[in-house]
Amino acid sequence: MNTRALSLVLAAMTLAGCANYSGLDTQGQRLDANTLQTGKSLNGVTLSDAAWPSADWWKSFGDPQLDGLIQEALQNSPDMQVADARAHQAEAAAYAANAARMPTLDASAGVSRARLA
Repeated sequence: MNTRALSLVLAAMTLAGCANYSGLDTQGQRLDANTLQTGKSLNGVTLSDAAWPSADWWKSFGDPQLDGLIQEALQNSPDMQVADARAHQAEAAAYAANAARMPTLDASAGVSRARLA
């Protein structure tokens, strides 16, 4: 780190240490949710159990254009196994690209025999 950047960091830390915090109120109080406006607006509301949507939830709209778009999207989109395979392929390619930066270890051995006459 160069001296100019170090001087700037030290000056910022010194100024932060000299700040006056006397006007801050650190004695905050926790409010009751029922006294807040949102708490009052939810009084008496009953919520039903939510159900998981069916596989063809979009058909409840009765829109043939939406049906066609969903059908086209389902035909042209890869399923989860293909997407998972592509993710693994991308991860392997990234690992192979990064392998050139890793240290390597090579070893070799050889034997030869010669007869001197």
